Parts: sequence; C-alpha cells; structure tokens
Amino acid sequence: MSGVEIAGILVPAAVSLATPVVAFLFSKVKQGSISLDDTHQVLNFGLEGLVALRKVINNEISGNIIQKVPLRVYNNWKERVSNIENQVASLNKEYEEVRGKKWNISRKSDLLSEMKKAVNEVVSILGECTQEILIDKPRELAIEEKGVPPIRGYLPLENAFQKILTLLQNDRVKCVALHGQKGVGKTTIMRHLNNHFYDSVGKFFDMVIFIKVPTDDKQTDPQTEDLHVLCKIADRIKVDREGDESEVSGRIQQVLENTRYLLILDGIRCTPDGIWEKLDISKGNSKVVITTDNPLAFKSKYVDRNVPLQPLHPDEAWKMFRNVIGDNLIQDIPNARRICNRFCSCLPLLIYPIASSFKCRQASTDWQSVLDECTSWAQLGVDGLEELYENLKICYKSLPNQSDRKCFHYASLYPANSKIYTRYLVECCIVLGLVGDVDANTDYKALRSRVIDVTLRRLVNFAFLEEGGKMRYVTMNDFYRQFAIYMSSKDSTSECRSYVDNEEEQAFRSASQHHTWVSRIGSRWNSPPTNQNFASLQILLLQKNLKLDQIPPEYFDGMGNLLVLNLYGTKLRRLPSLSGLTKLKAFYLNDCSDLEIESSEIQPLKNLEVFDIRGARINSMPRLERLWCLRISYDEGGDYSGISELHNLEELMVEIEKQFIQQWFNGGENDMTNATSSLEKLRIYLPYSKQFGVASS
Repeated sequence: MSGVEIAGILVPAAVSLATPVVAFLFSKVKQGSISLDDTHQVLNFGLEGLVALRKVINNEISGNIIQKVPLRVYNNWKERVSNIENQVASLNKEYEEVRGKKWNISRKSDLLSEMKKAVNEVVSILGECTQEILIDKPRELAIEEKGVPPIRGYLPLENAFQKILTLLQNDRVKCVALHGQKGVGKTTIMRHLNNHFYDSVGKFFDMVIFIKVPTDDKQTDPQTEDLHVLCKIADRIKVDREGDESEVSGRIQQVLENTRYLLILDGIRCTPDGIWEKLDISKGNSKVVITTDNPLAFKSKYVDRNVPLQPLHPDEAWKMFRNVIGDNLIQDIPNARRICNRFCSCLPLLIYPIASSFKCRQASTDWQSVLDECTSWAQLGVDGLEELYENLKICYKSLPNQSDRKCFHYASLYPANSKIYTRYLVECCIVLGLVGDVDANTDYKALRSRVIDVTLRRLVNFAFLEEGGKMRYVTMNDFYRQFAIYMSSKDSTSECRSYVDNEEEQAFRSASQHHTWVSRIGSRWNSPPTNQNFASLQILLLQKNLKLDQIPPEYFDGMGNLLVLNLYGTKLRRLPSLSGLTKLKAFYLNDCSDLEIESSEIQPLKNLEVFDIRGARINSMPRLERLWCLRISYDEGGDYSGISELHNLEELMVEIEKQFIQQWFNGGENDMTNATSSLEKLRIYLPYSKQFGVASS
C-alpha cells in the first residue's frame, strides 16, 4: 500500500475505508510525534471501525435476499481482523498496567512502538477491504438434465410431450397438469421439457425452474408441501430460504418480478393452489406445469388443461425393452418378452433399469437364478410405490456382489440429485469395509480406481446412479434413493440400516436409537440433539449445515463405534471432545473456515485413516500412524514437521490459496518436501486454487 509515513504510521495515499482513522490520527499528531495515550486512542478508534465493518459485511452475507458468497479472500481478511482484535486486547491490558507510572520508560517506549505497528495493521486491513470481497451467487437461467432416456418413437410419451408444448404456446393457458400412475414416464417427459427450453432460453421464457418433489414425501398436508416446494425454489434461484412461507415467498417474488419463467413441479401430491397464490402466478406471463398421480392436484381450480398419460402398449414396452438391451444381446435372453411383460408392467420407470440389469448379466444362468428369486406384482395399486419397489428387486438382486449393494446404500445417504464426488464416496466405502478387506500392503489409489471403474460403473450401467463429469461425480435420483431406503428397511440383519433425513428433532431421536447410518446433510440445526444412545452408530453425516456452530463437549462420548464423521462446511469454532471416537476412520472438517484445531484434540483418533482439514487451521500435525490420506491448506508459518511421522501416508493434497502462492514457491514447497522426504509411498497433489484458478505444479 503506497502512502506517506506520519509519526511512524503509514498513511495510504488513496481514499479508502481507513480515511476516518487517518483523520483521527492527524488530529493527534503534534510536531511530528504522537504520545502513547493518543496512539492508544487512535488504535482503539480504528479497531472499533474495523469490527463494525466486519459486522456489516456478515449481516450482508446472512441477510441479503440474493445469497452472497464470501470469497476466500474475505475469510482471510476476517481472520486478520480477529488476529488484530486479540493483539489490541493484549496491548490494552499492558497499557492499563503502565499508564500513569513514570518509571519504566523503556517499557512505555516499546509499548508505543508495538501500538504504532498495530495502527499500521488496522489501517492496512481497512485499506484492503473492498466491495469485491462478496459476490452474488449466479442464477442459472436453465439447468440441463443429463442422460435423459429417449421418448421419440414411444407414442404415449411423445404425444404427451408435444401436447404440453402446444398448450404452453396458448396465451389463455397458464397451468398444465400431466397426470398418470407412478412409473408411467411423467418425470422423463418433464426432463425433456426442461431441456427443450434450456436450448431456447430467452426465446419463450427468461428462466426455467425445474423442481422435483421427493418421492418419500408422504405428507398430504398442503401447507407442509408448499413450504418444502418454496424452499426448493429458493435454492434454485439462489435466495435465502430461512423463515416461514410468507417470508420465503416474498423473497422469491421480489427476485422473479418482471421475469417470464416456466415453473415445473414434478411429483406434487397436493394441489398447486398454495404455491400459485403465494407466488401470485396469475400476474405476468409466467406458466406452470405440474405432474401428479393425485386427482386432487390435477383438478385444481388453477389447472387450465389436463394431459393424461397411460402406460405403454405392450408392443411399445417390448420395443423399449429391446432397444435398451440391444438386438445383438436380446436373442441370448430366453423368454425375454415374457420377462418384460412379467416384471415391467409397461412402465418406463421399470423397463429401463430392468432391461439395463439384464444387459449387464454375463450368462443366462445368472438371469434365471434371479428370476427364480423374484416375484412380480400382476397389478399395481393406486399408490403403486411399494409394488414398483418389489418389481425393481430383480435389478437389485442382479447386482453380482454385496459390495455393489452396500455402495448403492451408502450413496443413498446423500440428497437426491446432488453431486456425490466419487473420490470421497469410495474412500468412505473403503474405511467402512464395504468393498473388501484391506491390510498393510493395500495400494489405496489402485483400490479406489478399481471401485470407481468396476463397482460404481456397474451401478451406473444398472441405472441406479447417473454419471457426471466422466465419473468425477455421480448422482442418484429420488426414486432410486427411496428404493435403497426401502430395501435396507426390509433387511433387519443389514449393516446398512439407514437413516433419517427430516427436520423433526423427535424423529431424529427415535431413528438414531436403531439406525447405524444417519444422514443430516444440509439440515438447519444450530446444535445437534443430546441425551440419546448412539452406541450402534457407524456413520454420521452433518455436512453443509450452515447453522451448526457448536456441539456439546461430551456429545461424541457415546459413539464408540463411529467410523465416518463428516462436518464439512459447518460453522464450528471449536471441536468437542473426540476421546470417545476410538474407532473413527474418516473425519472431514474441510471448509470449516472458523475452526481452529489443536493437535492434542485429534491425537486420540488412533485409527484415523482419512483426514480432511482444508480451510480449517491446525497448530501442528498429530501423529496418526494409520493415516493414509491427508488434505490440508498451505499456510505461511504452518508447522508441517509432524507429517514426517505419518509413515503410512499415501496421499497428501495441499490446497494453496492466492495469497500464499508466492510464499509457497519461495520456500514453502521445500519445507513440505523436507517434511515428507522419508515417506516412501507418498503422492502429493497440488490442486487448483478454488477461488482464484491458480494452476499448481
């Protein structure tokens, strides 16, 4: 920062947020010098402004209608504010001890010098705070659906799609309802509709908002469903979802005002009346398409036109079954058409996965053994969900080994349609023992690659997962997620007894007593429930809980069997006692930017194998003899010497942010190399900086 030096304090040349502090400084300077008392006043005046500015920005992040993303540079700026705040508190304490005492002139002189340095730091921090430390979360006008099954050539699907397109071009039609039984292809048509307007966004609609209502929502209370849908819309258009229906809908209206949007509500159980009225959709040129199997929904007073969808004709169902498998393989399947008729019920939701599973089988004897185990439902009931699951068992039992099924269950712990990064998914499956036993000779990189290339690829081929980014991540749609939960609930001996995923604390209390896997990803607790028996718990996923800022000190004491703990992206400042987690193998604290960790807090985790603390701060690395994967952020002055004691370490990922790039190349890289030179199996990864796109070596 350029400027001039006044009384030993650097004054910035440019006008900045530091201007009031500089003006106050000038008022205290006399004949080119400044007294200890005046320096003390200037320092605390500047600190008050700095703390007030931090509060304003924090309020802007949490209270803005448009969700704000704090850049990493802001998190670092905030850390500097906290550091100078602690330093000034110490200087103020020393000032109170020496003020008014005429002895110890040397001590006063040293204190004056330290205070001037602190004023320099306050002025510097203020000068570096710009409006660019925050950015609006970008709103995508449309989001393309990947891997959508084709509908061309299947008349009921194609005709319904074309009819909806025609109705949306009618100025007198505001709301269209596509209705039919479960599995008939409504979601597939909506995915095609979304993609149709994705390719022409701006021509017909300014924005396409595709909302998938969860299959497991057994609530038929309109108010409950309305709030759930409103929160999903808020997430989609990047506005704050906190508050009641009125508050959330008000923010949505404000952002979508004067926007011509298409709202697709797929799978609603209640009438769309509440959403319609809360968002005041009657005004403007926006339109709504709903899908439902509930007559109450498609008979709503706001639905202008209904489009019924029937199951495929048996000939078309056989055509779809044959097209999925391929003409070259279909001849090798004995009684293929009879299998299609018996298990698929002319429903695309069953045809595609069942045909895909048969396509992946190696021999006809494999198919026959599965068929002998499975029974089909001749007729689907009104709700039909359980019948669909029962017919789909043929796919589940076609998976050749338990590892495939267990990985399928583990993936279902994540929210529907969310990105599940395969690297982290597989390493958790490894430490849980879901993909076989490991020993001292295990090559974890090779094992991870094999699980991705074989197990996860098979789940994709069976249609249980969808591939993304060349297998960098996978997703699971809501139907298969609920199917996984259904299958685990039917097996009382399964180790995959999972989990609860709702906001009610009492439901969590009950479920946590009986389940071994619990997922609360993205919940809105500021602290977890207490006074429960967690003795059987093996997995606890609490990541992306932006309100979780504290955990009771003894919370983990009763979790002696916990193997995986994920606190990624929470607001924790301190860790509770971890001494009870004697079996913990995977621990995720990445992006806990407010968290400061003491090495002694982690030391009790003797069985830890995977440790991710990118974005958090740790004073030194504890000695963890079984650790094979470590992810950290490089910090100038960090103590990395302890890494040399991690003799089983195979993977070290070092994330380097922009402000430390120069320090890394000026010596940090050598320090890290020296600290890891004795580790024979180690591979070091230097990823791109997430915020700034700085390439690593």
